[in-house]
Amino acid sequence: MLQLLVFSSFYNKKDLFKNTCFLIIYHHGVLLFIQQLCHIITIFDIINVDLLLIIIGSLLNSTYIGSVLFVFLLTLNRFDVFYNIKYFFKGDQRILYLFGIVLFYSWIVALFVFYLIPRFRMTYYTQIYQWQYIHPLRCQLGIELENKTIYFCLGMSFIMQILLIVKIFTLRCQASKKKILVARNLKIFIYAFLSFATTAFLEVICSEVLVESYQYEKRTILCQISFILSSVSNSIFIFCFVKDIRSNMSIFKFCKKSNKIGSIDFNNRTII
Repeated sequence: MLQLLVFSSFYNKKDLFKNTCFLIIYHHGVLLFIQQLCHIITIFDIINVDLLLIIIGSLLNSTYIGSVLFVFLLTLNRFDVFYNIKYFFKGDQRILYLFGIVLFYSWIVALFVFYLIPRFRMTYYTQIYQWQYIHPLRCQLGIELENKTIYFCLGMSFIMQILLIVKIFTLRCQASKKKILVARNLKIFIYAFLSFATTAFLEVICSEVLVESYQYEKRTILCQISFILSSVSNSIFIFCFVKDIRSNMSIFKFCKKSNKIGSIDFNNRTII
């Protein structure tokens, strides 16, 4: 529901799409919304519909990898804002990010088709409450493709997040004009950092770092809960930290309109 309110904000104020950062946030939200729909569908009794489970599994896996790619792109955008990088592309930076969005969507579609190949298919196992490969011993390429893409993007995002934190503290110690720059972009940075952190936490849980391998049942439950939280956290973080999007949500627009009408009625009231 909250994700739909986020989409309504972009519908109410299309100028938000002109901001590269908000454009990336929107597309990241689209992928997470698809994941949420996949989680909702699996609530129903569709275990006997093998083809539907395979399609959902492929869609879920490809959009999850895509969401990690967009977290990387958003972190890169924040890094670009704070460090003003123009070494690799001296033209309009927005074109570079638009190209990245198109490239990532193309990669997501390719991954969706790839995970529909019988050898690399996934399905949901009710016994362990987890999505897994149907043929784990024959799908090494699929596992490597997923892991290397995710670890590379999260690793690069982690390095940029550290450098961003250093930059923020540096700017805090400098001129007041630059302090204003930090204050204006700090909340979006926090949003980007939390999006990265939830994804990184999910990967840590699923890689048996925090939970021992013999505690398999606990790990699978934690992994599923973390997966669902990762897909819904985006809209929560937007609601808390991105005022430009929050203020244009339909519910806030309606409340403002109601308050305005109430104020007009009160001012025009005749006192006898």
